[in-house]
Formats: sequence, C-alpha cells, structure tokens
Amino acid sequence: MTMSISNGLCKRATDYFRLFPRLCTLSVLLIGLSAGTSAYAATYSVNAFNDGTDFNPGDGVCETTAGGGTCTLRAAIQQANANGSLSNTIKLPLTGEYLLTLQGVGEDLSATGDLDITKDLTITGPDPAPGNEPNPANIIINGNGTTLLDRVFHVLGGATVTISGVTIKNGYINNSVGGGLYNVDGTVTLDHVVISDNVADNPTGLNNAGTGGGIFNSGSLTLSASTVSGNKAETRSKGIGGGGIYNEATLRVEHSTISGNNAAGSGAGGGGLQNTGGTGLSINTAKATLIDTTFSSNSATIGGGIRNLFGIVSLELSTVNNNSAGTSGGGIENSGGGMIIGRTKILTNTSGFTGGGVSNFASLDLSHSAVYGNTASLQGGGLYNSGQAALSLINTTVTNNTAGIEGGGIYNHRAANITNSTIYNNTSAGRAGSEIYACGTKDETKNLTCIDDSSNVKTNVINSIIGNSSGAAACGGELTLITSRGYNIDTGTSCGFSQASDKSNISATAFFGGGFADHGGPTFTYAILNGSIAHNSGDNINCPVIDQRSKLRDNLCDIGAYEISDSELNFQLVDLKLEVLPNVATSGGSAQVVYTVTVTNKGPDQATNVIVKGKLPSWGRLIPSSISTNNSGGSCTLTSETSFECNVGTINAYANAQVYVMVVPTQAGELILELDATSDQNDTFRPDSGNATPATVPVVSGTAVGGPGGGNNFSGKSGGGVTDVAFLGLLLLPLLRRFAQRQS
Repeated sequence: MTMSISNGLCKRATDYFRLFPRLCTLSVLLIGLSAGTSAYAATYSVNAFNDGTDFNPGDGVCETTAGGGTCTLRAAIQQANANGSLSNTIKLPLTGEYLLTLQGVGEDLSATGDLDITKDLTITGPDPAPGNEPNPANIIINGNGTTLLDRVFHVLGGATVTISGVTIKNGYINNSVGGGLYNVDGTVTLDHVVISDNVADNPTGLNNAGTGGGIFNSGSLTLSASTVSGNKAETRSKGIGGGGIYNEATLRVEHSTISGNNAAGSGAGGGGLQNTGGTGLSINTAKATLIDTTFSSNSATIGGGIRNLFGIVSLELSTVNNNSAGTSGGGIENSGGGMIIGRTKILTNTSGFTGGGVSNFASLDLSHSAVYGNTASLQGGGLYNSGQAALSLINTTVTNNTAGIEGGGIYNHRAANITNSTIYNNTSAGRAGSEIYACGTKDETKNLTCIDDSSNVKTNVINSIIGNSSGAAACGGELTLITSRGYNIDTGTSCGFSQASDKSNISATAFFGGGFADHGGPTFTYAILNGSIAHNSGDNINCPVIDQRSKLRDNLCDIGAYEISDSELNFQLVDLKLEVLPNVATSGGSAQVVYTVTVTNKGPDQATNVIVKGKLPSWGRLIPSSISTNNSGGSCTLTSETSFECNVGTINAYANAQVYVMVVPTQAGELILELDATSDQNDTFRPDSGNATPATVPVVSGTAVGGPGGGNNFSGKSGGGVTDVAFLGLLLLPLLRRFAQRQS
C-alpha cells in the first residue's frame, strides 16, 4: 500500500515551517513508510493437515511454497504474526488431525516445534450447524508427543488470542512448563476446547520445571465450556504441579470439566489445578474464579483436585469428586491465601493422611455446600483445619465422611466458626469425635494429644446440628475448645453444649424427616420435620438470609443447614465480608496504626454502592488525608475526628477492594476499629460484614504512647523510631496500596 500527498498540501505545510524546508518531505516519507507497512485484518483458511512453514511471512499469502497454494496451520500463524493486525483469524474448515512434525525447540517464530502466537489472533474450527455448539472432536491439533519434544501452543508478546472448537493434545515439553499451552502474558480465551494428554516433564530436575501439564498460565486465561483431561505434570520433585492447569496470574473457568489429570512428584500439588501466588510485599497474587465446573478423578501428592498456594480461589456451583491426594487434601488443599467455596459438592475424595474432602491451612469460607463420602487415612475425613487456618462454615452439610483416627467430619486444629450447618453421621475409626475433633496446638511428643494454647483456636458453633445415629460420641479432643454460642442440637452429650438454648441427647428421628437426599437446590441436604425441635428454634440474629438450598429463611430461623421453606430467592444477593489487618509502628516518640480493610464480595451477585463505615474510640485520632480506597471511582470522607465513611463503589462477585486508614492514638491500649459494610443488595450473612478489630498500641519510653524496647517500631529494629508521622504516611500507605493492588 502506498500513499501520496499533493504538492499543494506540502506547500501549505511548509508555509508554516519556512525555517525547516525539508520537514514536509520528511513527513511525506514517514507517512508513506507507515502506510506501506500498515496492518489490516486478515483471514487465513488452512487447507492442509501436514506441517510446514510459510514461504514468505509478511507477504499476506499463506502458502508453504511460492504459488503452491498449500496453507498449513503453522504457515497461517506465521503470516498472522507478521501481519500484526488486531483481528487476524485462522479458519480450520477441514475436520481431522493437524499433526506437528517440524522438530526444534527454543525459538519463538513458530518455525519449529510449538506454534508461537505473538499477535492478536482467533483460531476457529468449522462453523457448527445452526443451533449446535462447536465440536472440538472434529479438529485435533496434535503436538506429536515425545517425537516433537515441544508443547502445542505458546502465547507471548501480550497477544489477545481466542481458540474455539478444537482439541489440543499430545504436547510434550522437557525441562520447561505448559505441555499443551503456555500463556506467558497474553489474554487467552478457550471456548469449547479440549486440552488432553499433554505432558510437562522435568527429566533433569530443574527447579519449577515439569509444571502445568495441560496449561501453564501467567497471563489472563478464560476457559468456557471446555475440558482439560488426561494431562500430567511430571515434576520429578523439583516442579510445583498443576497436572491439568497451573495458574500464577488470572484464571476464569466456567461450565467446564477438569478430569483425570495428574501432578506427580513428592511435592507436586493440584492434580486438576494448582493456583500459586506469592508472599510478602512482592506478592504476585494468582486469582482463580471457577464457576459451574467439575474437578473429578484428578490426583496429586497434595491437593488432588485443587491446590491453592498463597493465591485466591473462588469456587461456585461446582463439583469436586473422586480426586485423590497422597498426603493432604484429597479434593482440595488450601495451603495459603484464601478460598471462597459456595453451592458446591465435595464428595468421594480420598487422602493418604489428612483432609479427605478439604485440607485448609489458610482462610476458607465454605457455604451452602455439601461435603460427603470423603475418606482420610488419619484425620479429617470431611475437613481438616490446621496451620494458620480460619474456617467459616455456613449453611453446609458434612456427612458420611470417614477418618482413620479422629474427626470423621471435621478435625479442627485452629479457629473455626460453624453456623447453621449439619454435621451428621460421620465416622472416625480411632478416637472419639466422629463429627468434630477439636485441638489447640498439637504436641507431637505427647502421642498426638491437644493443648489448649489460645482462645483463638476454638471451634465456635451456633444454630447447628451435630451428631450421629450410631450413638458414638459426636465430639472429641479438647472439649473445652468447642464453644457453643447457643441454639445447637447434639444427638448425645459429648459436645458439652450448655447454653440455655442448646438441646442435647436428642434422637435424629425426632427432627430429621428423611435421609441425605435431593430436597431441592444444587446440593443434597437432610430435611427437618415440620414441628420438630429444630424448627423455628434458632437464633434469628445470626441466621443467614437463605439456607443451603438457597431457599429464603423466615423470621423464625430453623436449626441446621435446612430451612422448612418454599420461598424462592427473588432478589439479588451478596455476601460482604470484612477483614482487617492492623499495622502498628512507633516513630518519633509516638505510635501510628495503619489499618488495611479488605471488603470481599463472596457473591453470587455484583455488589453496588458498597459503603464502609468505621468508628474509633475518642483517643484514636484519624489522619484525614490517609483515608482512601483502591477501588476505581471510590471515595472516603471524615465524618468526625474518630469516624469515617467510604463509598467503595461496585465490587464484582468474588472480587475485593481495600480501604486504608491511618490513626495517631493519644494513649496506649487496645485500639478497636469498629466497621460495617453495606450495599444495595441484601447481604446473605450480615455478621461477617461487621468487624471490631483491636490493635495493641504500646507505650514508648518518655511519652504517653510507644513502647520500651521498640519491638514494633517502623524500622523493625530495637529502640525508638525516628520517622515522623508525615513521612511515615508518605512511605507506608503507598507501599500498602501497591501490596493491595497486586491482590485486586
């Protein structure tokens, strides 16, 4: 393409630039060059199954020989990369198998080995018949396994890529990552795609190689109506895992199946999915949003179905079944970061040690779900809660799980809050505590006994049913660590429920109307009898808006996960949760407290007009300029010297936002920030959208505020700090914001 400019136009231009008579000539030349290489939308139709490079990439003609007319998939990708349009398309009209045969690794020009995509591109199979969906079985892109010794697709250069209606199989990568697809930094969408029988191997034992058997994602990846099956991450004890998918950035999977994948190696995690973020201020948070997706028959050493390692996972309306782990977390292991699980079935998973269904070592919110038929050889047949864990169990049934030693239903080693849940008919073959086994810090030198070392490791239970039909002791361990907050039912007396509203030694036949079955909703439940002791006898203040089936609860809350109700949910519903991280620093003879408030929308709908209100005692003085939010369009105002209000704006389902607050206290003590969050939508569970978090303000030598020894000073060194308040604000707040933004 060429472009010319008339002499008249050139003359008019040079009239304004008489001191630079060559300017117009140069401009014309540059415009001509630009026009001559300008990108344009191109569609390439592949007409051959064989492999071959393009004769002249960039000439706009897809052909392997001059004038030959043969357009291979590799040649079409080379032309698309050279063209650089924002809307290149490759059509694969021929049904059958496209076999990659050009050997060679280590180059990114798509000349040999894998198919390197560096520019925006759409690859589609044949157009389906009207009313039909694309059938990936018709188009197979075969990586040729150990013959080619390379993966199938490699996306890099920030490309936006959509692939639909194809199967990507038999890729094999040595000493690297992503057997089927490696997305370096692109925005990739896989729609009606099968990723199968790919391998990431690590024969020489390189660190982190052999990761992501099917897919390795470090960009943005969306899978819709797709299948990831039969892939393997062979880590050889040096890689991380992710038999089906390894994600370290942004992943969304919906209406899909992740099955039969394997992560092999002594430390390999996530047979189906390994989601890995990071720790510290340099955190690279991995976010995985999984909706209406099945994880089945996957296996790994840790986390047979899913493993989350210092990332964020939201799992909604999904099924996790028949997965296995050699050690921990047959279905799921949450090793760090946070997980939100809602309206999900976790069933028939197995683990060699702990957590047949779920092993949790971090923050886990499990609601409106069913955990059943799982097996752990040692502890926690259904759920194992340990490490630095914080477990919230709401509107969930835990049943028919088995542990070889203790805690058939739940083994709790840290902090747990159980609300309106049913934990029933689980089995522990060893010690007492078929339903709940409660521990403090376990002392391994004392034959696995438990020590009550902290009030923070209590198992708090409210509005719940605990028991079994066998007459076995439902609760075991350190029973002082099981705290009733009232309105509970125990089929025996082993749980020690002693509140006036508790009911003990009650036969299940007195309140259950049938077995564990489909009584409506996405998961099985135990239905209670109308007029039974569980009906209309719960605590209404701490009662969720809906039950496990998503039926509306009435004004008189039923005990357990099931509410006798036919009322359908007919309005938008969210669950806002507030978490607060206080950071106390001493500086210049005084103390400062920086609060990072995280507002999480646990779904299922979008939360609009989110308002966060905060209040401090009279001796906690707010710094007006420090109160802010990282959410786009949000704003904060000071409503008094000790209170504020932030309009955070909109928070999508399964997303979060942060609010930052700096305080200069005028005395030492427990500084408590009281918080509350609301939105335009009804909140499923209001108690967790309020928070009262204390920060211990020390005494600094010679002043009213600060601390001897300076253990909490800003620099982290002993002695008093030297940074004044203004400088601390400039230094600390941007750091926290950057930290939080990496999580958002």
